[in-house]
Amino acid sequence: MSIPLSYGSMTTILERTEANKRFETARRCSSFDKTDRVTPLWIDYMKLERGSGPNIMKINGTTYTTGTVRVYPKGVKIPFYHKKENKGGGVFHDFDQYGMSRREEEGSNGESEQMDEVQFSSELEFQERQFHELLHYMDFRKDICSYDGDSLLYAMYEEDGDDIVLRDIEMAREDLQLLYNRRDKNRVAYKPMSQLLIRSTDGEDIIKRSNRSLMECEDALFKTLFGNRDSINVKCLEIDYRYETPSFHPDLKLKVQELKLAYYPHKLLDAVLQIIDPSCLPLKRVSLDYLSNSKHDLINSAKTLVIWNLNTYSFDELTKLPNREVIIYYQSYYRDIFDDAILKWMEQERPIGSYCLVYLLDEKNISRTMEKLKKHGDQISQRCINIPKNDSSIVQVTYWSKETVWPCRTVWLLKWEVVAA
Repeated sequence: MSIPLSYGSMTTILERTEANKRFETARRCSSFDKTDRVTPLWIDYMKLERGSGPNIMKINGTTYTTGTVRVYPKGVKIPFYHKKENKGGGVFHDFDQYGMSRREEEGSNGESEQMDEVQFSSELEFQERQFHELLHYMDFRKDICSYDGDSLLYAMYEEDGDDIVLRDIEMAREDLQLLYNRRDKNRVAYKPMSQLLIRSTDGEDIIKRSNRSLMECEDALFKTLFGNRDSINVKCLEIDYRYETPSFHPDLKLKVQELKLAYYPHKLLDAVLQIIDPSCLPLKRVSLDYLSNSKHDLINSAKTLVIWNLNTYSFDELTKLPNREVIIYYQSYYRDIFDDAILKWMEQERPIGSYCLVYLLDEKNISRTMEKLKKHGDQISQRCINIPKNDSSIVQVTYWSKETVWPCRTVWLLKWEVVAA
């Protein structure tokens, strides 16, 4: 005869059970749900992502994709872009009965010149193609996909920043909306439906569709996964919103250890701060794709700051970072040296144990840096220089080599750290 688990044993086992398995078990067994929600939930990796398509949430190895798809009657020809968006999981907003996005305010039909139906259809097709080409190109710039589009578009924006491309995307969206306002006097042929796609690590797909609005469906998904939970712990949270500031669920609170950000304007950081449980601030670790606009408490207060790409123009910002530990994966092949950055970094008040660690591809950069620093301190060995900071501390500059598995090569590590005198 089997002996039922005690409540204490049940919660202990639950706390060590993978998050998606807990979601699935609670869905199948309603009596299990209450115990599940009062037991702390642990997630190793969580990513909230949105580009020009659907909303994507990754929890460990399972992906939850929510979006609005266009469902056409059988026998009706489906436009290429609608096929593409449906295949990708839809788009992150609802449509009204005329196929117009509900996320934008309806504009007035202010065209100064009337076009006949043939001209109008041609113009609409051209504007849609240009708009989606811009979205595709922006995804390419963010390393989401390869680019096989218009070479003239590539050349036109090659030397421009992301802000220029994003501006043109919004302008193209507005121009296209004006055309939609004229076109959609009648109901569209398709039926907009909210869709949830769940893809697990074993490759199994679960697809659910609903006539309810996307916002209602996403709210239901949130309540199913996270509603009324006492504690949601995330070891690594990654946020990737490229085109606009997200609106996260107001009741979502996560206890985060590490935060990864690909693109982080100030408004995005404010939005992310709203979903982080105050009890876990300051964060232990923040990882950035690039160093820019770092003047935000969420970044500056983190104990460890990781920067995956650094260019020469960011050196001045690097010297002012207040974080106790800074790690930089510096992929440039240019002959930049770090003596000025180290000396300026020393000017800031920093406690003992503060350091900056840089991964480099070429030892020559380090050798030239050490040569420049000789006159500012004592050379203890070929790979170590001590530079006086104040009466109680010095900055120790050292370097060494390390073999990496991928890419298979030798990298060089340069470190400067505040140590006791």
